[in-house]
Amino acid sequence: MFKLALKFLFSRKKWLILMIGSLAITIASVTSIFTASEAIKEALKVKAFDLYGEHTGILTGIYETKESLQKEANMVGEYQLIDTIIIDKDKLATIGWMDNNAIKLGHIKLLEGKFPKNDKEVAIESAYLQLIDDNWKIGQKRKIHINDKEVNVRLVGIIKNYSAQWSVPINLEKGVNDFPNIFISNKLSYTESKSKNFLIKFNGNNKKATEKMEHLLNKFNQKGMINEKLFNKGLIDYDTIFFLSITFQFLTLLLSLFCIVSLFSYFNIEQNHKIAVLKAIGSNKLKLYKIYFYQCLIIFLLSLIVAIPLQLVLHLLIIDQSFKQGTINTSNIFYLISVIAIWLFLIFIIIFFISTRSVKKSDRFSINELLSKQMDPSYLYDIFTKKFNLKSFTKKQLARQLFIYPKQLIFTILILCFTILLITFSIFIQKEAAGIWDTTQEYYLTSQETYGYETIDNFNVLKNQGLTFSVEDVKEIEKIPGILYIDKNPFMVDVHPLIHSNLITPSIRKWIEDYGSVDDLNNDKEIIPNVKYTIVNSEEFNEIYSGKEYKDFVGKILLYIPSNNRSSNDKELVGKKLSLIKKYKSNNGFETIQKDFEIFDVINKPLVKKIIDHHKIQNNEITIVLDEQTALKSGLFPGYNELGIYIQKNLSTREYENIDHKVTGLIATIPGSLFQNIPEFIKEDTKIYSLTGFLGILSFIVASILTVISIVIIVFSKYNLEKRNWGIYLSLGMNKKQIIKFLNLEIQTYLFISTIISSIIFIIGMIIINHIYPFSFYLKYFCLAILSISIFLIIGSVVLGKIIKNQSISSILRIVE
Repeated sequence: MFKLALKFLFSRKKWLILMIGSLAITIASVTSIFTASEAIKEALKVKAFDLYGEHTGILTGIYETKESLQKEANMVGEYQLIDTIIIDKDKLATIGWMDNNAIKLGHIKLLEGKFPKNDKEVAIESAYLQLIDDNWKIGQKRKIHINDKEVNVRLVGIIKNYSAQWSVPINLEKGVNDFPNIFISNKLSYTESKSKNFLIKFNGNNKKATEKMEHLLNKFNQKGMINEKLFNKGLIDYDTIFFLSITFQFLTLLLSLFCIVSLFSYFNIEQNHKIAVLKAIGSNKLKLYKIYFYQCLIIFLLSLIVAIPLQLVLHLLIIDQSFKQGTINTSNIFYLISVIAIWLFLIFIIIFFISTRSVKKSDRFSINELLSKQMDPSYLYDIFTKKFNLKSFTKKQLARQLFIYPKQLIFTILILCFTILLITFSIFIQKEAAGIWDTTQEYYLTSQETYGYETIDNFNVLKNQGLTFSVEDVKEIEKIPGILYIDKNPFMVDVHPLIHSNLITPSIRKWIEDYGSVDDLNNDKEIIPNVKYTIVNSEEFNEIYSGKEYKDFVGKILLYIPSNNRSSNDKELVGKKLSLIKKYKSNNGFETIQKDFEIFDVINKPLVKKIIDHHKIQNNEITIVLDEQTALKSGLFPGYNELGIYIQKNLSTREYENIDHKVTGLIATIPGSLFQNIPEFIKEDTKIYSLTGFLGILSFIVASILTVISIVIIVFSKYNLEKRNWGIYLSLGMNKKQIIKFLNLEIQTYLFISTIISSIIFIIGMIIINHIYPFSFYLKYFCLAILSISIFLIIGSVVLGKIIKNQSISSILRIVE
């Protein structure tokens, strides 16, 4: 039976090549989407672990043993904080140790040397080492204070910067709930402490792991936190990639099925006379099933061989056009092979099921009917011709061609519609989700992503004094060659402006009402909410204000009130007093700083800072401007918490690297901070949308090629089933050009109806769904999709025409006996 199946296949080589090619494309596209997605996910995981650690969360200051926690978690690493030392002005470095599990979970890497194992050995985080002593080399000794003792220690390792990138508690305090910057050996006697800190890892997907960590945190009264940066930044696209992978695998297979069904169905229809002959010589149903099984197996195995190189190309292409990075985890090979095997088995079962349908259908016909069966138009043909009163031969013939298989007519139109809309809406999702980036900013830095505060007497009081960028550090960055401008946001979230009730103007009153008023304050004063602060030096003052000298402004405040009320009497506030108040925690409880400032001037428009010729920054809030000297002396301004850095264009590689080095060095010693290289951030942020768009394009190309093949096969196969009628037409005077014209007309009808339906869906979708880009932007992609399919169909029509031209009238009229 195997040899017979092989002979049947190779007797129709063109069909065999077409089926192998189509099936190979299907296998390669489906499996490559899966393997590429898994490789991207693995690379994403490796990168996230290197940046934010592998731990699910941390527990701090708990009275528990590592052994007891290991019963609940999959992996536990212990670390301890011993002391802090001042290393540069107001910067602190935390001394501590980590055990091997903690180092492994944290993916903490050495730039040079080793981790300390013996007494008086230290390994120091790179950025902190530069501040302590940039000339301290491996093997050299220096004196540092540990627990109020001066200890002569040897540097044995330089650690890659890690602590600024990790998630930290909202109530961050150096030396209490951060991470070691100076590593010592955990064997030292003075490192023992009753309370302990742990890195905790739970296996499972992100949701299950975080749920388990939340349960553990609840058990220990929230003494710790979830590794939010790992899940909300590093692995934010992880589950989305899985969803996209599954979606496009099924979409590609679904669209490919149309081609597979068409190919195998019509191949088997034209093989009916062979079934009839086999039945005539006594073959039973089981033997017929064996023949079809072997045929499917041969086609499948040959397709698999062809698909392997194509799969590798598509695998690499998907990675290159999206995340650029992909790696296969060798420990995950069994899972990859298992999933691919399931897909291959599913595809094989589909083609075998399609093939065996022919055997089942053959039971309904006699041997003679199988040998000479002609297709009759369905009842829809009669309904259509009568309802639309079709009298011309051309219209009747086209209707006959369309309605021989009415189900396939509907299915073909739907598949074409879906293919056209697939690429359009894939690009729509890609572009809309990515948004429009319009910024000349190169870096964005924040000293604290999160901070906690409580409301006391209507004032926001920080739970811990926040970490900031000092004025001196920012000035050093401003001096770097190539720095164009730094937009500085002072950390004054706990500073509130108070104004006497009798000084409140209509525009300020409206502002208070819009953003929430606070009643019953002492001394008939009210808080002005949602206020922004700006600190300026003499040069910056002259850029935003003209008409008066900076020296006259020092010690006063400038008030910007964005108001459209031209009759506003805000200018009456000039010369009046405005209080700035800050309540904060100290060792003695809560203390208050209150300073009264004379209003230097009031400007009834938003504060605008000019960066470059065509780029400006506008503050739409009420903005209070203070001079730098007064702000520092007042105690209200500890430093900056946000910096937007703009650089000059056309910098040399050396100049850019110098800026990047200095900026990353500034952020590296501030735990809980955020560093964004904006161009790189945009690239990283849009990678998931690039993957969506490319998978849509890939699915569209595969679907277009296979759909066009299917349509050509359907048209040609129906032509073969009706070729005796066509032969009669030829004998009555019709020429082959007219036959080709009718077949092309059928193909064009499929495309025309599909275009109309998909256009309606596209227009309705554009009206209903809000979109950033204009309608015309997506219209060009929609038209391009239709044009692409049209080109494929034209190519198919040309091939079909050549085949028909090579057929003689006698071959068309001849009935197989």
